[in-house]
Amino acid sequence: MATIERVDITMPRPPIDPASLIRGFIATTMFIDGSLTWWKKFKEIQTTPNAIFEMADDGTIQTPSQIRYLNGLVEINPDQTLIL
Repeated sequence: MATIERVDITMPRPPIDPASLIRGFIATTMFIDGSLTWWKKFKEIQTTPNAIFEMADDGTIQTPSQIRYLNGLVEINPDQTLIL
């Protein structure tokens, strides 16, 4: 049976200091802001319902070769079912 063991840390882990906590909050905020900016540029997703689009990869999302991401907007009525 395979196991994963982390050997480079002592237990118990030391408490987070205020400066590290603030850095974490700032990094999280920057990630969210960047993500929202990135997603907003895909206008066809916001304006064309019930269609799937290949997302452009300008290298910033570090997509492995031969991998493409798809996205789209789905609008269904309450009495419909979406099956993927």
